[in-house]
Amino acid sequence: MPSSYPSPANTPPPVSLGIDSDLARQNERSPTRSRIYVPVTPPAHPPATPLITPPTSPSKNGSVSAVKATAIAAPMGLEDLKNELDLDTGKCGSPITKRGNPPCKNPNPGDIDSQIESITALTQASVELPYELEILAELALCKHHIITEKKATRIKLWKKVFLIRDERAVLLELITDQIKNILV
Repeated sequence: MPSSYPSPANTPPPVSLGIDSDLARQNERSPTRSRIYVPVTPPAHPPATPLITPPTSPSKNGSVSAVKATAIAAPMGLEDLKNELDLDTGKCGSPITKRGNPPCKNPNPGDIDSQIESITALTQASVELPYELEILAELALCKHHIITEKKATRIKLWKKVFLIRDERAVLLELITDQIKNILV
């Protein structure tokens, strides 16, 4: 029984010649669109002239050297750090709930000098900083201010004193604080 449908022609489909008929040029422009991937290889010999980098622009605050100088500042001395942490009086120093929030006048229960000396070189990005400040809080705060909430508040203030040496460092606590503030 003969078929009533015509048979297809044995000719290959016509090749469409478009603007981007060269495969290498197609791959340069859009390698995902090309049907056949032809890798574009870099020249065997790089150019003789070195690549030119753009000049460094001065920061908003001043020159580039000033920014680098602040990023590589020397660690604080013992007395400077004690002063910045408000622990130079030998007293607890936590704000109390009286009018005006004056500092607590109870004496430090422990010797804080050796602990402060051990943290002078730390920065805000240091992994050891929270642990070391926790130890300092145990030594520096009196029995009335060693309560978790008051101690955490004081440690958070102390962390701000330490340098941010690496400007690219992401401070995890700042991010978590921002998230908490958004959710509250």
